[in-house]
Amino acid sequence: MADIDQTLLWNLLKEIRDDQKAIRSDIHVMANDMRSVKGHMASFMANEVVQDTRIAELMERLERIERRLDLTEAE
Repeated sequence: MADIDQTLLWNLLKEIRDDQKAIRSDIHVMANDMRSVKGHMASFMANEVVQDTRIAELMERLERIERRLDLTEAE
């Protein structure tokens, strides 16, 4: 009976170890995916900064044109 219990325990520990390896592998894949997402987000944010800068420059030019053409309303 002790041999059966020891074998059963050994098999259970082996299954736990195999499950743990699978979980580690999944976590590794998820970490790589997260790094990729972070890279895409950083790129998106950098592009947004460039776009905001361009919009601000256009707004300044438009305000200057309106002032030159006397199209601004009195404040």
